[in-house]
Parts: sequence; C-alpha cells; structure tokens
Amino acid sequence: MCMECDTVPLNENEPSVLVLIDQHAADERVRVEALLHDLCQPPSASSNIPRSSLGYTSAIATTLLAKLITIQIPAGEHELFKIHAAHFADWGILYDLIAPRTGRSLVESSGMGKMTFRALPPAIAERCRLDVKQLVELMRGEVWKREEVGGGGKREVRLPRPASQPEALKTSPGASTDDGHNWLHRTSTCPQGIIDMLNSRSCRSAIMFNDELNIDECKTLVQKLSRCAFPFQCAHGRPSMVPLVDLSTVRDCSSDDEDLGFGAGRVSAVGLAAGAGQGQGRRGFAEAWGRWMEQEKEKEGVVMENDDDDDKVSEEAG
Repeated sequence: MCMECDTVPLNENEPSVLVLIDQHAADERVRVEALLHDLCQPPSASSNIPRSSLGYTSAIATTLLAKLITIQIPAGEHELFKIHAAHFADWGILYDLIAPRTGRSLVESSGMGKMTFRALPPAIAERCRLDVKQLVELMRGEVWKREEVGGGGKREVRLPRPASQPEALKTSPGASTDDGHNWLHRTSTCPQGIIDMLNSRSCRSAIMFNDELNIDECKTLVQKLSRCAFPFQCAHGRPSMVPLVDLSTVRDCSSDDEDLGFGAGRVSAVGLAAGAGQGQGRRGFAEAWGRWMEQEKEKEGVVMENDDDDDKVSEEAG
C-alpha cells in the first residue's frame, strides 16, 4: 500500500518503499488520536455549564452523571483535592467535598471525608461508572503526583485551560487548523489516568489481528493513519509499521545479478534518514520514518547509559 494521501503530491525524489502495516496498531493509533481530539473540545455554548460546590466549571465538554458517585477519602486527601480542584475541573472532573466530621469524642468524630462526583469527561464516564476503582486510582494518582511535583500545590501555576488554544492556533468558532492536532498543545497537563483509559479504550475497540479487510478498507485505514500526529506507533508505543524493501532498488536489479535477491533492496532507518526527502516541502514517508527510528534509538541509548551509570554507582557503593 502507498502511504501517500491523494491530497499530497508525490515526490519524484521520494523512494518507493514497500511497508508492512500492523492493522491493529494502526487502527489503535487512529482511534486514540480521535479520542484525544474529542476530549479537548470546549463545552457547547448552548448547554448549561455545570458548576461544582467549590465554584469551578469544566473547560471541556463534560457529562453530568445521572447517578452521583460518592467515595470516602482521608482528611489529608480532602485538603489535597480541595487545593487541586481547579486542575481536575479543567479536565471535566467536577466534584463536591464534605470535610471529615469533628467532635468532642471519638464517637462523634470521623477521620474520613466524602467526595461526590457530579460530572466526568464523556470518554471515560461510562467506564468510571461501571468501575469506580478506576476513577479512584485516577484521582489519587494524579493528586499525589501534583503534590510531589508542586511541593504542596498552594503556589501552583496553572497552564492555559485545555479548551483554549495558544495564540498561534486560534481560529474562528467551529474552524480547525490544517493538521487537526491542536490536542497536542492541550494535553500536556491532562491527568495520566485519563490518557491511560483512552489508550485502553482505543486498543479494545480497534481492528483485531485476524480481522479481514478488503482493499477499500485498507486504503481508508492507511489514509487515516497518514493524517495522525504519531503514525509510526500505537497508543502504547509499539511500532505500527515496518518498511520492508526499497522497491526502486529491487527494480534496478538486472536479471544478470544472480546474487542480488529480493533482500538486496531492504530498508534501513539510517539509509532512509540520510537519503530520503532531499526536496523541499512536506517530508515524505521514508524520511519521516527514518528520523523517527533514529530518535527511538537515541532514546534507548540514553536509557542504557543511565542504567550503566546506576550500575557503576552501585558497584562503587558496594
């Protein structure tokens, strides 16, 4: 299959590469980016924007829960959730807090407060309703992470709300930018628990490995993948495609070259990064994939170096 969309002119200098695509990983990537895009949509102007008892409104489209979800929280976490309520409201999580009851005796006192959820982002609302434990883990994981990073959060500097765009990306209502990747700029502060749920949802709903696709379905999937911000990996970071062979090299092999088989035109990341996309304009598939592979190898190299340094420190300490 060709990775170029009909709207993108072919580059004569671009190598013709045969690519093996993992249909599950590819569809998972398409779905997770669609979920992230939808997550960052602002509330509808025609709807009544809900407000928590703490005075916060959601910065994104949110779903009011037909049946409120109430959990118990320790007194210490009660204060943390009060401090970081604005952050959660930015991401469509609205809740009310009831402080632990205090009294003159142990019988009259209670060491547990209550948190009642009124609204959640649509993409995770149903899962949280069915599995409250997931919601509890999301909230506690995020609030303690912010507490550790922010040193208490009382002097927290809030970034722009997710539904608001940076100046360079502002458009008229209902319009969109050329690449449709505004969510990249907005999700930097998104709670990791929400991201994890969206990754899981995209995986469970994606095309499976043994599902048979016809030619038109394959073309549609490839075209959607080509419009993704991160087309080379699934939601969990696994590769979604692997270049197999440079077809131009295979075609150049003459019939007299008996020693040159199909593997003579095999593709390497270094070769693609160095030799592809020499022309001006949008980068072609080969160059983009080659650069991505080089970046992934650099990341692995950094991790290995850090592991080696840790081993040396351990040996010296021993």
